[in-house]
Amino acid sequence: MKERQTKSGFSFVKWVIILVLILAICLVTFFCIKSLPIFGQEKASLSSSNIVTALQTSSELITSKVNFRGIAKYSDEGVPVINKGDFVMVYTATVKAGIDIDKVKSAVDNQNKIVYIYLPDAEVLDVKVNNDSVEFYNKSFVLFNSDEKSDTADALHLAEEDAKSDALETGILELANQHSKTLIKGILEGVVDGYSMEFFDSLDLFQKKASQIESASSDSAN
Repeated sequence: MKERQTKSGFSFVKWVIILVLILAICLVTFFCIKSLPIFGQEKASLSSSNIVTALQTSSELITSKVNFRGIAKYSDEGVPVINKGDFVMVYTATVKAGIDIDKVKSAVDNQNKIVYIYLPDAEVLDVKVNNDSVEFYNKSFVLFNSDEKSDTADALHLAEEDAKSDALETGILELANQHSKTLIKGILEGVVDGYSMEFFDSLDLFQKKASQIESASSDSAN
């Protein structure tokens, strides 16, 4: 009986010690986890700099592209017969339109969880004539025309202007404006998680809203 009591007493103490150690480990683990930024603390406020960083993956956002075949007529101002160059040029070209990311502006309302974004109007960002596709017709470079290379360079420039004009007539900028909003939403979706997005196409209205947010933020800080 005496030996059994001693063993029982030793076993009880041992279990108490084990339980105390387990409790201590749990408490230490709890407080360590709680000290982490992702636990027991509010998510850091979103700022415009977060949005700028996300958008800086590209200084230009191409949102619309048009490929087409065009015809341009060229006639220089030289003296007829002696050095005048006249020809019709058929070409294929690619015109790209989109917005300049550097012109995009944002304001964050952390209280109401809204991101306000100003999107500038789309513009033609690039016009490229495929040199391999160029074909000349009715070409009349006469013997004394020593400026054929210059005429060709001028013709290519004319083709670029012609392509840009045709692209504008097809409504490439309107299409680019529509697509830019969709692409911006896609880029910022993970960055502004938990926030809604509202877009402005008027810089004046956006700046007015940004001023209201800044004023409200200053008042709450005071």
